[in-house]
Amino acid sequence: MFADNGIHGTALAEAAASAEVTKGALTFHFPTKDALVQALITEQEQRTLATIGAVLHTDAPALEQLVALTHALGRLFTEDLIVQAGLRLTGEYERADPEAYRGWITVFESLFRRAAAEGELSTRLNPTAHARFLVSAVAGVYLLSMVLAGRADLEVRLDQMWELLLPGIVRADRHDRIPAIRTAR
Repeated sequence: MFADNGIHGTALAEAAASAEVTKGALTFHFPTKDALVQALITEQEQRTLATIGAVLHTDAPALEQLVALTHALGRLFTEDLIVQAGLRLTGEYERADPEAYRGWITVFESLFRRAAAEGELSTRLNPTAHARFLVSAVAGVYLLSMVLAGRADLEVRLDQMWELLLPGIVRADRHDRIPAIRTAR
């Protein structure tokens, strides 16, 4: 219900009915809507971190991990209702913790720095600025896919994003690697 209707469009009584529990049972565990929202956001963040960890523990080069990570997150955003609810609530909730997005920026920046050390990045690239931009781009691609296509075209939109970005990110003498980087999953 929170994924579809947001924080203001979901009453605790409706959430309880949707979960097939009584409102009393729900409020026993989550005494307020605020407590339930916080729990959903926390669970979404944990699932997102687990996905990030799984991708980062592969042996793929950093740029391939970066592309694979955006697609793994895209699949998580598309398939997991808790994650969908948590993402929507994070955007709507006045007391949402910005650390989750800062964490994504840190991970993306680390991957950009590794890619630079691997000799794959354009020397013009600023890892910090590009990490901030990429987090914004992925969030925007997700939002647009959610609004326009119910998330059904998220993978295609991510592919299009990488098709546009990689030529400016990858060193000119490494452009032959772009197809392998772009198709990383």
